[in-house]
Amino acid sequence: MNRMTRLLSCAAVALTCAARWARAQEAASAPWITDTLMSATLHEERKLLVALPTGYRANTDSFPVLVLLDADDRPQFEAAVANVNFLASRYEIPSLIIVGVTNGKDR
Repeated sequence: MNRMTRLLSCAAVALTCAARWARAQEAASAPWITDTLMSATLHEERKLLVALPTGYRANTDSFPVLVLLDADDRPQFEAAVANVNFLASRYEIPSLIIVGVTNGKDR
């Protein structure tokens, strides 16, 4: 293996590791849970992003659910979660469970 080939191989490994690390960091810091749902009608899986309200785990109350489509648009989904949390913290709206549904392969 010549020097250029080794250098390119090392660069490819570094890029792969960096991408995996970035995805792991995003998952660890994301304020939501990621899950999947198999659609019997569409015959495909959809990725779900579920943001729980503050205090959800220590609470026995029921919470309304807001379903957001096009959750693939992460900045838009993050903004929606932030806005809901902001309004709920000021008692303008009730605390909500937010479920983001991503698009499938054929929208």
